Amino acid sequence: MTKIRIDYETFDVSHDVDESVDSSGEEIDYYDYFFEKYSRKTIKGGAAKPEDTQEELEAAIQKTRETPLDVSNIIMPQFIYSFLSKNYVTEKKIKGKVLRPKLIQLISDNWPKNQEEYRNGVVSVNIPIEEYPVFTRTALLEEGAEFALKGNYSKRGMDSEGVESRKRIVNANAEAKPARRVDVILYNSMVLAEDDSELPNPIPASWQIVAINGSPTEEKMENQIQTLLCNHYHVMGGTAMNVTCEKFDELLHRSFMYWRNKI
Repeated sequence: MTKIRIDYETFDVSHDVDESVDSSGEEIDYYDYFFEKYSRKTIKGGAAKPEDTQEELEAAIQKTRETPLDVSNIIMPQFIYSFLSKNYVTEKKIKGKVLRPKLIQLISDNWPKNQEEYRNGVVSVNIPIEEYPVFTRTALLEEGAEFALKGNYSKRGMDSEGVESRKRIVNANAEAKPARRVDVILYNSMVLAEDDSELPNPIPASWQIVAINGSPTEEKMENQIQTLLCNHYHVMGGTAMNVTCEKFDELLHRSFMYWRNKI
């Protein structure tokens, strides 16, 4: 457990790494501090009320997409935090751990151009690649390309209780290369609460990072077909899409067109 001294507003280290006290003289663990800072306890906005109708909740979520998003309303779960710590992105680090989540500020800055994904409450935010260089293991295939596949059948996520296993197949020899585009996928806490009755105090104003997609081309990375199927049929941890057959067909087409020459 790494103990550090940290600035409460900027996340900058303000003292030597070996120091184990913060500015108030108390010991602090960065992981504990980070998740407390970005927990739902600090989120601005009112919680949903039991008497709210689905239409009212949908309207509330839509309104948050059209208004500025405060950094305190952006939640970064631990699996994303771990992702950032593996040198996939350029972040200020100390002993391999991210110390200043620049990504959160960039999401807030670029929130006005958020785009709805497959339903209200699921959005993508394009982050300028020059401001946040990302590496990707997704490769653009060229004529004659040869590759080997590997895979596994396992549950996803750190909290996988009650989640079915999924089959995953990837390029066995994938190399991390600079991406040419990065999009951050966020779910509104009200959408997440549909499958997690124990989610504390979900409110329409809060959004959680669920993926950081680095594309090897300037195209936006689309969901893989298996992800769409799991969501559409609401199986294996998928989030219900609530879309028409026509919309689902459109999403499948977009997925096919993107992934037909990538792995």
